[in-house]
Amino acid sequence: MEYDYALNNASVLDGTGNPAYHASIAISGGKISRISPRPLHGKVTISCDGLTVCPGFIDIHSHSDVVPLAEQTVKRKMTSEKVMQGVTTEVNGNCSFSAAPLSDAHVDLLKDFMEPLGHFKYDIAWTTYAEYLTAIERAGLATNFVGLVGHGTLRIAVMGMQGRKADADEKKKMSSLLDDALNDGAFGLSTGLLYTPGSYAEPSELIELCKVVAARYGIVTSHLRDYGDNLERSINEALNWSRSTGVRLQISHCMVVGQANWGTASKAVALIEKARAEQLDVAFDQYPYTAGMTDLRAALPPWMADGGPEDFRKRLQDPEARNRAGRDMTAGLESWESISRNIGWDNVVIGFCEGRKDLEGKSVSHSARESGKSSEDFVFDLLLTEPTTPLIVIHMMNENDVRLIMRHPLQMFGTDGIPTTGKTHPRTLGSYPRILSKFVKEESVLTVQDAVRRMTSFPASRVGLRDRGIVTEGLAADLVVFDHRRIKDRATFDEPNQYPEGIEHVFVNGVPAVRDGSYQASYSGRVLKPTMSP
Repeated sequence: MEYDYALNNASVLDGTGNPAYHASIAISGGKISRISPRPLHGKVTISCDGLTVCPGFIDIHSHSDVVPLAEQTVKRKMTSEKVMQGVTTEVNGNCSFSAAPLSDAHVDLLKDFMEPLGHFKYDIAWTTYAEYLTAIERAGLATNFVGLVGHGTLRIAVMGMQGRKADADEKKKMSSLLDDALNDGAFGLSTGLLYTPGSYAEPSELIELCKVVAARYGIVTSHLRDYGDNLERSINEALNWSRSTGVRLQISHCMVVGQANWGTASKAVALIEKARAEQLDVAFDQYPYTAGMTDLRAALPPWMADGGPEDFRKRLQDPEARNRAGRDMTAGLESWESISRNIGWDNVVIGFCEGRKDLEGKSVSHSARESGKSSEDFVFDLLLTEPTTPLIVIHMMNENDVRLIMRHPLQMFGTDGIPTTGKTHPRTLGSYPRILSKFVKEESVLTVQDAVRRMTSFPASRVGLRDRGIVTEGLAADLVVFDHRRIKDRATFDEPNQYPEGIEHVFVNGVPAVRDGSYQASYSGRVLKPTMSP
C-alpha cells in the first residue's frame, strides 16, 4: 500500500513516557495509518535515520487568539514562531483574555483589552463564541486551536470595565454567556486575577462561573492573583474554587516571583500536593525561563483602569492620580502584585515598543534616568504617548525554583508566548527546543521521554484531546521530527526572533507545516472541540 507520507527508520518517542523504539510511520488522510518495524512506501518518503519522531507539541498556555486574522506577512511571522519549534496545537484564551463572546455595547473595550496580544488591526465580525471559531478557522490556522473563555472577556461583555463587584444579575448573565460558549466548543474558563477587570471580582463571582464549567467537566486555568509575597494565599484562592465546585483546575505558569521569595517553590508545590491528596483535580504548567512578559499596564494599580481607556488616560494626565498610583506601586496594595515593589524597575525591560524602538532592550529604570524622570513618571508618560501598549520582559525568577517546579510530576509545559509584530520574548520561538537542549541534554533535569510526555500526552489528556498527543495508529498525524543531537534554542532576550535548530519536519493533521527545516505556511490546523467526560 502507498501512503501519503512515510517516515522511515526513526527513533520513536510515543509521548507516553516510554523509552524510544525504532520504527517507520505512515501518514494517510491526516492520520497515523501504520507503524511498522520495517520501512514503508509513501508518495513522499522521508528518511529519519538518526532522527526522533514524537507527537506534535501541545502548547497548553498560548495567546494566539487573534493571530489567524492578521494580514499575511504578520500572520506568517507569528505562526512560524510556533510551528518552527514543533507546536501543532495551542490552547488559547488564557489569563482571562479571549476574543469572544462580546456585546455590541463594549466592542471597543474588548479590542483595547485584547490589543497587547498581537499589536495589529483586525475586524471583529462575531458576537458569539461559535461565530468567533468559524471566523478564525475560515481565516486559516497554522496549528490546531483549543479555546478557553476569558473571565475578563465575560466581565467586559456584561459590565464593561467597571471596577466593582458584580451583582446577582450580572453574575447570572456571565454564567449564561459562559454556558453558551462551552456549548459552542470552548474547553473551559481562564482567569487572570492580576489583570483588570478580573482583579475586581470577588470569590462568589468566580465560584459561580466555576460551577458552570464543572457541570460540563471542563477546565479552569488561572493566572493567579500574586506569584510573589502572597503566592500561597493565591494558590489557596484558586484551590477553593475546586473545593467548592469540583472543577478541574490548572494553575498557569507556576513560578515564584521576586528575590525575597526565591527558594520557596517547595511550599507552592506542597499546597498542590495536599490538594491532590484531598482528591482535587489540579495540575500546573510552566515555561522554561526565569523571565516573563506582559503588557506595561499591568504594572499600574487596578483602580487606574476603572471605567475603561478614556478614564485611564485622564488619570494618567491627572497629577493627583499619578501621585496616588506611584505610591501604590511603590508600597503595594493588598491582593495586587506590584511589579515595582516585588521585582523592581531595574529588572523590568521594555520588550516591544511600537513607537519607541530605541527603548527596546533597556530597563525601565535606565530609560527613566535617561529621560530625567522617576520610573513611575516615565511609565505614565510612555503609556500616554505610545500608539499601542508596550510589552515588558520581567526578570523575576530563580533557576533553582524553575528546576524544582519542572521536576514535579504534575508539571507540564507551555510557552505563554505573546505574539507581536516585532520584538518578542525568546519563549515564543524557543521554549520546546530549550527544554530538550538545556533541561534534558545539558542539565538532566528530565529524561527525554518524560520531557516529551509533558509536551504531548499530558497536556492532551489535561484539556481532553483524545485523538492526538500520542504516536499510535488511528490518531491524528500531528508529528515532530527532530535531531536530538542538534536541537537547540537560538532565541535570546537580546535577539528573540531567531528560530531554533534541529526541528526538521512538523506535520499538522498530516500536512507538512515544516519541511527540511523550512516553514511551509500550509494552514492545516483545525478548531478542536472538547470530548471530556467524568
